[in-house]
Amino acid sequence: MAEPQAFPQAFDPEQFQNLLEDEELMRRLLEIFGEDSAKLLQRCTESLNREDYTALHEAAHALAGMLSNYAALPAYEASRKLMLHALSRELHLCRLTLAETCLEVNRLAVALAAFLRQL
Repeated sequence: MAEPQAFPQAFDPEQFQNLLEDEELMRRLLEIFGEDSAKLLQRCTESLNREDYTALHEAAHALAGMLSNYAALPAYEASRKLMLHALSRELHLCRLTLAETCLEVNRLAVALAAFLRQL
């Protein structure tokens, strides 16, 4: 198994493994992360560009749900903040938080890819 210190702050590999307890499912989730997260971030971006706060909230909620499966607290918290800012309909805060969410999801993608290579 992978060593936890190799993935500082992006996610908790031990918790991720404990959540799933099924290596085949874990590998599948790791393999689909990039595509799934990209689709959800694209939905967030498109919704924000249209200033459709309801759609932004829904996309951020879906993203947060997905991220909860990966024991990825920083990315999850960023997506939750995005949900809250969408509810408040504050364009500037939504833009800032979407940028933070993208950064955290990208950091997580790198960590998950490295983790998958070590399995």
